[in-house]
Amino acid sequence: MYGCPLIVDTRTAFSLFSLSMYVGLDMSLTSPGITILDKKSKTVSLLFIPQRVSERMLTFETDYAGYHYTIRPVSGEMAPRTSSQDTRIYYIVQSISKELAALPRPISVIIEGYAFGMRSSSHSILHELGGALKCKLFQMGIPYTTTAPTSVKKMFANDGRASKRVMYEKFLSVTHIDLFCVFRMQDKSIGLKIPTPIQDIVDSFALVAQHL
Repeated sequence: MYGCPLIVDTRTAFSLFSLSMYVGLDMSLTSPGITILDKKSKTVSLLFIPQRVSERMLTFETDYAGYHYTIRPVSGEMAPRTSSQDTRIYYIVQSISKELAALPRPISVIIEGYAFGMRSSSHSILHELGGALKCKLFQMGIPYTTTAPTSVKKMFANDGRASKRVMYEKFLSVTHIDLFCVFRMQDKSIGLKIPTPIQDIVDSFALVAQHL
């Protein structure tokens, strides 16, 4: 029988394996965030899909609390600016799968689940992206788990309703990396909005932070 794998319970998944490699995926049609945590080598790679030409060459490295952090764009080509949504989904899935193919096995891939309370055309397309990615993971033989957004916020920020601003402040306290500085963006510190790709990187990091 063929098809995509069923969602696995995050409480019991991978219990039979001794894992040291964790990947957090925050799905977005603009700039998905990917965090690769390698406990064996004590490295954390924070990856993003560039939206601006200036981001294509961006790299940043630092050490903190025993871990070496790297921020860089994913390998592969940028989707054309005028590309359709289907084309964009293809580029995103290809970029992510290329990064995952380069990792040693076994790995634990953790995907942030859907916010089912949201009803809009953009969220429907996001579901299409999620389905395409999960089918690609199945094709590659990579198992995955999903975690509800409220659970991610609860585990990371101790608040299932934490705002993007609160999540960013928690990321900053854990890593001591000022992403606004890295991306040369001005943090106006007014309101709760956090721009992409910063919010996407933070959310993907939150998915694996408990394994640090």
